Amino acid sequence: MTSRKLCSNTNSCKQPAATNCEGCSQALCTKHFIEHRQLLTEQLDIIIGERDQFQETLNQSTINSKIHPFIQQIDDWENKSIAKIREKAENLRSELFQFTTVHIDHLSKKLQDLSKKLREAKEHESFVETDLCNWNESVNVLRNELTLSSAFRISQCDTNPFIQNISIKTNAVQEIFERTFDNSVKTEENGQVAIHNSQRSYTEIRGKLEYTLNRHTIRLHIEYLSNNWAFFGVTSKSTPLQNHSYRSGSTYDRMENISRIGSALA
Repeated sequence: MTSRKLCSNTNSCKQPAATNCEGCSQALCTKHFIEHRQLLTEQLDIIIGERDQFQETLNQSTINSKIHPFIQQIDDWENKSIAKIREKAENLRSELFQFTTVHIDHLSKKLQDLSKKLREAKEHESFVETDLCNWNESVNVLRNELTLSSAFRISQCDTNPFIQNISIKTNAVQEIFERTFDNSVKTEENGQVAIHNSQRSYTEIRGKLEYTLNRHTIRLHIEYLSNNWAFFGVTSKSTPLQNHSYRSGSTYDRMENISRIGSALA
């Protein structure tokens, strides 16, 4: 007769084992197996209680998410950001209003000049076909310039990823050479190229466009400079052209050595 395996209970139970526990692999008698299951159930109830406690904590965290300690910090950031944006927007509106006022005043002056020419031409009947073409072109130019979107643009600065700093900037101008002091300078390629024929005297050449305010970018390329000196500046349109324009009281800029000009235009 084969002897049966005894109960593995630590209390030195002498009863034969009735079953094995799949979890701990102990062979237990019926009494101690029931006690073992009760102990596992108690441990399970403890885990369920901890789970219920965590559920309550989680529910409270969801309810109280609006009073999280970081919420105040976020609210402060939001309020300061909104204040900065509103201040910047108000400044931009004011700046744009100034730009548009100057722009419209400038067009009004041009229109007055054109109107005067048209009245005089009609009164004296002193016009031909070419005059009509030029005046019609002048009207079209004024109409196009009135479109503010072509005169201004919104420029975005992405140095701050959360609050974009924007500013009003004019678009790059398409400047050409037009007026010269004397015949020592000639223009080619529809005013995009200027050539100074004399190496012994200075002269002046001006662009076609007029500027009132703001910052403008004009790109120049110097192919040849004989005496390593050149002057670039701005002056009043009422100032007569002259060979030494840098001496004029209405001229503003600074004289540059050719090495500095080259680095600036690179």
